Amino acid sequence: MLSAALAAAIYLIAFQSAREAPRESFVLAVLAIGAAINVAWLFLLGRQTGALSPPPRREAVVTGALAVCTVAGNYFVGRASETLDSGAIAALFQTEIFFVAAAGWLLLGERPRPSVALGAVVATAGVTVARAPGADAAWDPAGVGFALASSLAAALLLVIVRGTAANIHLERVNAYRLVAAAALALLLPGAATGLGALTPADWGAAAVAAAAGPVLSRLLQMYAVRELPAVSVKLGLLTTAVFAYALQALVFGRLPTGVEIAGASLILAGVSIPQLAQWTLPGGRRGAP
Repeated sequence: MLSAALAAAIYLIAFQSAREAPRESFVLAVLAIGAAINVAWLFLLGRQTGALSPPPRREAVVTGALAVCTVAGNYFVGRASETLDSGAIAALFQTEIFFVAAAGWLLLGERPRPSVALGAVVATAGVTVARAPGADAAWDPAGVGFALASSLAAALLLVIVRGTAANIHLERVNAYRLVAAAALALLLPGAATGLGALTPADWGAAAVAAAAGPVLSRLLQMYAVRELPAVSVKLGLLTTAVFAYALQALVFGRLPTGVEIAGASLILAGVSIPQLAQWTLPGGRRGAP
């Protein structure tokens, strides 16, 4: 899972490096390149697994729902990267577990345990610390909101997959969701017309983001879940924030402040509480987060 966490951190760094690019156009470029890579991978799989066969109606509906979540998640990451550094976004993105718990309760009837509420309180304290008025490099409120919105979109994607995984072809859905997401991204205001404004560096960043995020990190997580308990996978992804802060320092020369470290540490501590509690319970790998 360290490979998936590193890939996710690279994805965030790529978004941060293209901070001046038109957000809608950059998101469209990322999704289009990611779709092309995944479709090529699907063709390689299709010769042996039947992945190229037309999807049934149920799978097509699931793909459409995942595509909406994908566009929303990437768009909100883009907006968050306008004012927040990669490490901050990575830390905030780990709050996905709380959204998963809430969505799982509402949509799948999976009642969350008390440890989720305790973890949410600790994580909220971390956000509060990092946004402390007057603190050096305090996290921008709008950026925090966009990062949390992206986390919510990712949580909904996960819950949809969890509720349908037994009846869908995961590799096929993963490829088709990106194709559909790229098509939906064309509806973002100015997305298509702004592609000409992207510089070669922006296109390079989009290619890196596409390969690292929607392709590599997502596929590594899918394969890891087949071999490891889900809670182990989620705990491994907590290192995304560590990798993001380290890469941020190497690429941009920007070290996190004490306030940022304190806030991010509290968020990661809060997120780890329900996951560690799940790890210690019998049958935890199949329960709610």
